[in-house]
This record gives sequence, C-alpha cells and structure tokens, in this order.
Amino acid sequence: MFSEKHAKYLLPTYPAIALLLAWQWVDLLKSREGWQRQLMIGLPLVVLVGFVIFYSIFEGKIFAYRVQALPEISQLTSEHSDLPIYSLGQPDMRLVYYVGHPIKRLAEDAVMPHSATDALLFVKANYLNRSGRFRTA
Repeated sequence: MFSEKHAKYLLPTYPAIALLLAWQWVDLLKSREGWQRQLMIGLPLVVLVGFVIFYSIFEGKIFAYRVQALPEISQLTSEHSDLPIYSLGQPDMRLVYYVGHPIKRLAEDAVMPHSATDALLFVKANYLNRSGRFRTA
C-alpha cells in the first residue's frame, strides 16, 4: 500500500499507526500466556535492534545507487556554471536539487545532434542506445 510513497509523505500518519499497533499488541498480549507472552514481549526489542543495525550499517550500502551520481553531477555543474542546463524529458528532482535551480525541459525532437550551442544536457538511460549515444529515429 505504501511502496510508492516517500517517508516524508507518510510521516504525519506514523503516530496514529503506532498507537493503533500498540493498542492491538497490548490486547493480544493480555490473551497470551507462557512462551507466547514472553515472545511477544521480546519481539519488539528484536525488531528495534534489527532496524537500528540495518539503518546504521547496511542501508547506505544497499541503496547507494540512489545517490551515486549526485557528487559527479554537483561537480560537473559547478565546473560549468556558465552553461545552460537542459534535460531530455522530465528532469529528476534530485538533479534539480543538486543543481540549485530549475532545469529547462527539452522534447526528444528538439535535440539536434550537431548543435552549435554549448550546454549541459542530462539524459535518462532509456534515451541512449547500447553504445551510449542518442537513439535516432
């Protein structure tokens, strides 16, 4: 249900979800005895430790691909700050963030292979052929 939403959009719902889960958990805990009750008492601690370990050690390595190119983009745009910046198609918002200003969007047919104007053009991989050059119609 939440796979396509960023955490910042769901943040206001977290307190209500936590209260509802805690209420259900306590209700279940009252009806359990013995090893099931002990398991239900220890499980939240194990889950908490798992989250802390994942987000402090593994998360940056697993999801590094999401920000891998951003330092290169930042360096490239600062080295060529005098050039206009365009994006073929809708620009990625992370690109806009690291550039620091809006990026002009170009349609696919507006890009000429031998343009005399110097500019930075950011292109998503699906616009390139296998050799790394623009697809041609």
